Amino acid sequence: MVEMRNIEYVVYHNLCMGCGVCEVACPNHSIRMTYNSAKGLPIPSVDRDSCLLCQKCLQVCFGYGVAQQESSGRLVSENAGLLGNHINAYSGSTTNKSIANSSSSGGIVTALVQFAFEKGIIDSAVLTRLEVDRLPYARTFLARTSKEVSLAAGSKYCPVSFAEGLKRLGPNNRFGVVALPCQAYAIRRLTEINPVYKKGLVFIIGLLCGGAPTYLGTRYLLHLYGFDLESLSRIEYRGGGWPGRLLLERRNQENRRRMTRSYPQYWQGVTEYFFPFRCTICTQGFNEFSDVSCGDMWSSQQLVGMGNSLMITRTALGESLVRDAKRAYRIHATPLAKDIIGSLQPGLAKKPEKVISRKRISRIFQKKFPIVEQKQAFPLPGIESYLLAIDLYVGRALASRGALWIFLKMFLVSKRIISFFRRFLK
Repeated sequence: MVEMRNIEYVVYHNLCMGCGVCEVACPNHSIRMTYNSAKGLPIPSVDRDSCLLCQKCLQVCFGYGVAQQESSGRLVSENAGLLGNHINAYSGSTTNKSIANSSSSGGIVTALVQFAFEKGIIDSAVLTRLEVDRLPYARTFLARTSKEVSLAAGSKYCPVSFAEGLKRLGPNNRFGVVALPCQAYAIRRLTEINPVYKKGLVFIIGLLCGGAPTYLGTRYLLHLYGFDLESLSRIEYRGGGWPGRLLLERRNQENRRRMTRSYPQYWQGVTEYFFPFRCTICTQGFNEFSDVSCGDMWSSQQLVGMGNSLMITRTALGESLVRDAKRAYRIHATPLAKDIIGSLQPGLAKKPEKVISRKRISRIFQKKFPIVEQKQAFPLPGIESYLLAIDLYVGRALASRGALWIFLKMFLVSKRIISFFRRFLK
């Protein structure tokens, strides 16, 4: 096999997240993102004849490695605890009822980006929306007005390449980005090797993330609820107020159908099985590479239909954006004690411990891992963590092919039976 000294290394070892930033980073346009139906991801393909082996694609890649400190001096994760470096934490929501009703947890991201447009902080934003003519696939686009921001409202539990959105930026664009941790990291690294993006990037609003399922996950949901790609006319992964719901509609006029299922129950405990491998060993769920990190508050005090977002400000710019939006009455923002954040996001709080056991199990199968400069100490996993890691990899094997989904369903049923008897015996 040809020695892999470019992004092919990441693809070969199943560490790609499909973010597409490597395509933008390539100075010779030798990389192109193409959808891989077997993986359910957009995957980079390399023109070896024109590749310069400059490795800039690897420099930006979250699947290849995570640097502890950027050349800009922005320090990440050193002795900063679970949240990473940060300034303040808030509970917040939009003051716009229309945005709140169409959102899943307070509409805070939409409100902040719209406020940035209205105040002239940015003149464009790289956002994600579903392709109306090619459901259920998502794409990045360049919003140029506050009104266009609403096209990106709502969660998308599917992969997306940022190549298209980033390539539409001009040399004089002042832009913001809404991104997952892996995407935010790649874009930060892109600004270090490309002066156009360094000059133009104003802020990144980061989404908290426990993992992003591939399109195989979406196909499984359609299969589970009796829908097919050809007749799908509408999909909303989540929206309609907190905690949100899945919405599916079929376009066939003779057999029109609409279905909703509440979040997160509609996944029926299967979400992680459809994560890319890199997702399963990621500890950056609190999105330390953003200026403001936003996500759900899983609190018993949340009222159904009236969600609030957790906001973690990480830079002076991010802090001023939140405070100025509050002063202008675009958002509500109430300070939170930082020591309760883990209880509001228990899944993310426990993930570092899970990652240790997952890596140790994966080494049995000679899996490759990204190079992560991790100075933070995490608790050692217990036996339950190892059992969960085994469960994860069995589930991922069954989820990897449609022909095995019948066995995946049987596996899930057996887990529920075991769980029932465990509770009964207690």
